[in-house]
Amino acid sequence: MDATIDSGTSEFIAGHWLLGLVRGAAENRAPLRIQSERNGSIVVIPEMDAFIADRESLPALCHLPRQAFSVVPVGSAEVHSIVHGTARPLSELYWHAAYWACDGRLPEGRFRHDVVQLVRWPNLTRLPYDENFMRICALLSRHPTSVMLATRILKIPAAEMNRFYCAAYYAGMVKVKNQRDPNLGPVSENPPLSEPQPAAPPKNAGLLGKLFKRLVGI
Repeated sequence: MDATIDSGTSEFIAGHWLLGLVRGAAENRAPLRIQSERNGSIVVIPEMDAFIADRESLPALCHLPRQAFSVVPVGSAEVHSIVHGTARPLSELYWHAAYWACDGRLPEGRFRHDVVQLVRWPNLTRLPYDENFMRICALLSRHPTSVMLATRILKIPAAEMNRFYCAAYYAGMVKVKNQRDPNLGPVSENPPLSEPQPAAPPKNAGLLGKLFKRLVGI
C-alpha cells in the first residue's frame, strides 16, 4: 500500500484507488481495460454488469493507488471475443477492490453508528473474507445493527468489522438504515447504547435457529 495515500485518515476514500476507476467506468457505461505495468489488467464491461480478470492478480491490483493504472477503451468486438463465460458480476470486483484496499477503515462518509442490514449474502466461496465474516452476515441479515454495536456483540476487532462494512457497502450488499441529509452533519459518534437481546428464532425454525446462534456465537 502506498503510504502517501489516505495517510492519517480514518475513512477509505474509494476515488484514490482502483475502486474509483471501476466505479467511474460503470457510471460512464464505457467498457475499459484498466491495466498496471507489472500486475496485469482488468476489463470492465458495464453494459453486461461484468468484469474479466485473473483472480490471482486481484489482490495486487486492488492494493495499487489510482495513479498506478492506465485506462484503455475496449471496442465491442474485443468485448465479445474475450467474455466466453469467464466474466464475473461487477459486484464481486467492488468487493475485492474495497476489501483489499480499505485497510480496516470505514467507507468514505460512513460512521461507526450506522445501522446496517445485510440484504444479500456475499459468495464467500469466491470472495476474500476474514475469520468472522460469516458471523457478521448471520447477525446483520437477521438484526439490523450499528457497526459499533455489532463489534461489541460479536466481540471482534473493529478493523475486521469495518473491512466487512466497506466491502459489502461498495458491493451493494448492505442497506444503511440511518441515512441522513449530509447538510446536517454526522450524529454523535457515541449515542446511548443498550445491547438488544437477539430475537429468539421461531419454534419451528429448528436447525436454522441453532445454526444462527452458533454462527453469531450467542
